[in-house]
Amino acid sequence: MNGIYRRSRPRRRRWLILFLLPLLPVLWGGYQAASILYIWKTSEPVKAPVAVILGAAVWDGKPSPAFRERLDVAVSLYEQNLTERFFCTGGTPGGEPPEATVCAKYLEAHGVPSRAISQETASRSTWENLTNARALLQAEGQDQILVVTHGFHLKRALIQ
Repeated sequence: MNGIYRRSRPRRRRWLILFLLPLLPVLWGGYQAASILYIWKTSEPVKAPVAVILGAAVWDGKPSPAFRERLDVAVSLYEQNLTERFFCTGGTPGGEPPEATVCAKYLEAHGVPSRAISQETASRSTWENLTNARALLQAEGQDQILVVTHGFHLKRALIQ
């Protein structure tokens, strides 16, 4: 009886491992989704002299839906007097105008004066958006900023 028991025990472990291994990515994905949702829903804008708008995709010279969402948040912040100035970030991913230029045009079209908009067109990633903006704003003496992105991207921006 002991010999049979011992032989069947490794099979149970194998089945358990084969069952749990595919679950790990699902559990990890669920955790990530929950943390993104939590950060998104619990974040509140604060008043800051400068808002840095993180770049996103440009399609046919216009902001993609995700980028437009960020820009609409920025316009709302301006209308609520939570910021006085915007710093648009994002370079040219290929064939399209720079994300920062599209950002500036969108803001101007929605009532933000051009004197309240600066651009940084060298960056190509969230990391570069934040690093380049930080260097330029610190050179101006700005130490408090508001980062503008959309909810799904917020966790990634905070990690950067």
